Amino acid sequence: MCIWSLRTGQMVAKVKLHQKGIACLEYNGRFVVSGSSDNTARIFDVVQRKEVACLKGHTNIVRSIQAVVDDNGEIKTIISGSYDGSVRFWEKVPASGEWQTQHQFHIGGFQAHGDVQPDDGADNLANKRVFSVGVDTNRFVCSGQGPVIRVWDTRTKPPPSQTFLRGLWQSLGLG
Repeated sequence: MCIWSLRTGQMVAKVKLHQKGIACLEYNGRFVVSGSSDNTARIFDVVQRKEVACLKGHTNIVRSIQAVVDDNGEIKTIISGSYDGSVRFWEKVPASGEWQTQHQFHIGGFQAHGDVQPDDGADNLANKRVFSVGVDTNRFVCSGQGPVIRVWDTRTKPPPSQTFLRGLWQSLGLG
């Protein structure tokens, strides 16, 4: 990863964070959060020029990443989506300072009912790949391999398998 000065046009830092290619990143003015084909997500503090955390747990490419920050600009939660078909919500454990998965769920796929492939007994992971994740004060959304965008709305009662999302929004201070 290279950090450039927009004022001078010069590269001010070159940092190797991942062992393989970076598939996604988000920058909020202080932190870069990145996901990679090395199956990790990482948090890098641009101001202090140091890695804050390496988030391990996905079993395939981390293809999408979003950081939720508090009023002070500190990262509160990281949301990562992976080609392993899962979305993880990471939070820093106050006692240890380590980042851990606090919530995880597996996406059932992104095919419309008419496009669903018959179950041939194979895992068919390609249809479950998560390409993009997003969150705001009322919704969590994700997209992947297929024409469907999945949206969970916390203002209405979610399906039983998604009931944890209501508590998640409250813990994130989003709803």
